[in-house]
Amino acid sequence: QNYFHYCALKMSCVELARTFVFLANQGKAIHIDEPVVTPMQARQINALMATSGMYQNAGEFAWRVGLPAKSGVGGGIVAIV
Repeated sequence: QNYFHYCALKMSCVELARTFVFLANQGKAIHIDEPVVTPMQARQINALMATSGMYQNAGEFAWRVGLPAKSGVGGGIVAIV
């Protein structure tokens, strides 16, 4: 039941960017100036996204694009620069 709840989240591009910016900023959220995770945890999350965030296309996406990314069932894609 929780799975379907989180699949149904609606976010704009700006909201997605604000949600994931901490991964590009060593774990620190820039809009609230607070750490969300440690720098090590941010690197670990980015590594996980790079290896499995695009599901069965993770390898090809990593080879072609070279950025950690996550796709969602609703069609949204976030990449960390």
